[in-house]
Amino acid sequence: MLERYGRVVYRFQWWFLGFGLLCIAGAAVYGSGVYGALSQSGFNVPGSASSRADAVVNRYFGGDRSDLIILLSSGQQTADNPSYRRAAQQVQATVRRLQAVTGVSSYFNSGNQQFVSRDRHESYLLAGLKDNADVGMVISTLQQQTRGSPLKVQFGGAAAVNAESTADVKQDLSRAERYAFPVTAVLLVVIFGSVLAAALPLAIGLYGILGALVITRLVAYATPMSVYVLNLISLLGLGLAIDYSLFVVSRFREELQAHNGEVEPALCRTLATAGRTIIFSALTVLIALAGLIIFPLGFLRSMGIGGAAAVLVALLGALLFLPALLAVLGPKVDSWRVRSLLPRRWRHATPGPGNWARLSRLVMRRPVLTVLVALAILLAAGTPFLSIHFSNPDFHILPTGSQARAVGTALENNFTDAGQTPIQVVIAGQPPPAQLQQFSHKIEQLPDVTHVAPPLASGQYHLINVYTKTDTYSVAAKNLVANIRQLPTSKLTVWVGGQTADVVDLLAMIRHYGVWALIVILGGMLALFFLMLGSLVIPLKTIILTILSLSAAFGALVWIFQQGHLAGLLGITPEEGIDATQPVIIFALAFGLSMDYAVFLFSRIKEHFDEQTNIYLAIAWGMQRTGGIITSAAILLLAVIAAFAAGRLAIMKEVGIGLIVAVLVDVFIVRLVLVPASMTLLGKYNWWAPNFLKKLYGRFGIKETD
Repeated sequence: MLERYGRVVYRFQWWFLGFGLLCIAGAAVYGSGVYGALSQSGFNVPGSASSRADAVVNRYFGGDRSDLIILLSSGQQTADNPSYRRAAQQVQATVRRLQAVTGVSSYFNSGNQQFVSRDRHESYLLAGLKDNADVGMVISTLQQQTRGSPLKVQFGGAAAVNAESTADVKQDLSRAERYAFPVTAVLLVVIFGSVLAAALPLAIGLYGILGALVITRLVAYATPMSVYVLNLISLLGLGLAIDYSLFVVSRFREELQAHNGEVEPALCRTLATAGRTIIFSALTVLIALAGLIIFPLGFLRSMGIGGAAAVLVALLGALLFLPALLAVLGPKVDSWRVRSLLPRRWRHATPGPGNWARLSRLVMRRPVLTVLVALAILLAAGTPFLSIHFSNPDFHILPTGSQARAVGTALENNFTDAGQTPIQVVIAGQPPPAQLQQFSHKIEQLPDVTHVAPPLASGQYHLINVYTKTDTYSVAAKNLVANIRQLPTSKLTVWVGGQTADVVDLLAMIRHYGVWALIVILGGMLALFFLMLGSLVIPLKTIILTILSLSAAFGALVWIFQQGHLAGLLGITPEEGIDATQPVIIFALAFGLSMDYAVFLFSRIKEHFDEQTNIYLAIAWGMQRTGGIITSAAILLLAVIAAFAAGRLAIMKEVGIGLIVAVLVDVFIVRLVLVPASMTLLGKYNWWAPNFLKKLYGRFGIKETD
């Protein structure tokens, strides 16, 4: 089928090429408007008690998620000084005059000491904003109008965090692409030894990014999409498009030599072999991303949908646009040759003896020792994950130089209650005051509670802020949320919210839907690998080894971001906890990428085993045929991931560094060490499957030609 498709592409090459260029032009125009269609929401679990409580707090009690905090500081004067008061009131009047502001609260119009720092040199204003307010414009306007104030004026709060993180996403995206393209261009020239051949994967990478942005913008009209998906789209769109193009272009150059420069048979053969491989590879990543779409959390679903769009467009570019380019170029694909720094055996799939085959034989001599040492390393690397604390995104995701982060840190460190993140208990209806007071007293008697604020009333709701002596994301704080929810309520409708409750409900959701996500991912991978290999043992073993290798990535996540190792070198500020969604995203992406490379490796090993029935020769032959090209693809992917991991936002640094560790472990420990060693131990049982599955494979199995 793919061979026939190759003939169609060759015959209508200019039509395919023109269509591809038209798609790129249209995507560049339409996809550039994607920013306006994306949102900052998606971190609350729909329908949970915490999301209901948070919605009530935001609407009826001026919740900080939609508010702007204006921090006023003076090195000399205190908030009780008349000149400080006059300056603060001038700033307050300036804020109140803006149409986007619904109201302003402060120490100077309420007398509430919560608005003043412990040393009384700082105070803050709390400004409510309209739902459709342009926060960036509001902050910019206030910065200009308060520039002459004798007080230092800074802007924070959830509204400012959202505005700054959106701006940082755009800056990180632009910076990452600005570095990723030239770095990968140099690497591609080194790998191919030809400038023109190196340019083709970059062209498909651009096609992949722009196309995925178009799909994301269209999907955003039907369901909310997180702004953070843009980084993932660029990472996967560029990284996988380059990987797929590397396989196709490399194979096309080999087929040109085998067919004495005849373009049509070379193109047909390339699509029948490399084309089939990248389809399987894309399917593995899509299956992994499907696991994210299962979760009801908007952020995770956005990542799954956006990532799937990037994979599909990268695959379409490699199957539609790239073959047309190769058909037009033909032997000219090797034009503008340069001297490659890599040995030829790294750049081509050589069937004869080589370093990759020698390495596999070295591993196969002592398979038991090799497996035990490798597993010990992986398990040791994963031990920090046992001490993980989970959190939700807040101002800590911003870089240390961020103004919104500076305001959040000041509130956290210098103010009595404002810097704390209370557990927020919402009571619906109009209970008698005595019953409300009795319920507050029960909460106050719970362990780790420092004090309970007097109930606040608004509309049909009451709010009780509960302050604790524990860290926001500690086990004790999560236990306190559970204890409050277990209190007898005497027919009161009670919802517990706040950041701690958000994480409790998020983790409960991940545990519940994570089971179904694992069934989809593992079941899909098992079925796909079985249909490709006809073995039940290899897919099961590959899944187990991949999960073990991911332990190193999760351990690195905690070791770096929570415990603070290498923090200075990587420009990271250690945090109290890891965003609870990050291990889920890293698992799905790393699992898909790992299985992506496994498709290419095992298909070559099986091909030789079917011909020779010697497992040891098959392993060495398969390693030699795939070692150079998979390593080259991994290096290119790592370069792309590193460009995005170098961004300002911690939430993307976590994903980037986690993926870097996962890819490194998969390529240099799992593929080079554990795969040949474990296959040696299993011998002929590598290809075992029950008789009924063998019959199924005989009828429906997907045999790859070479």
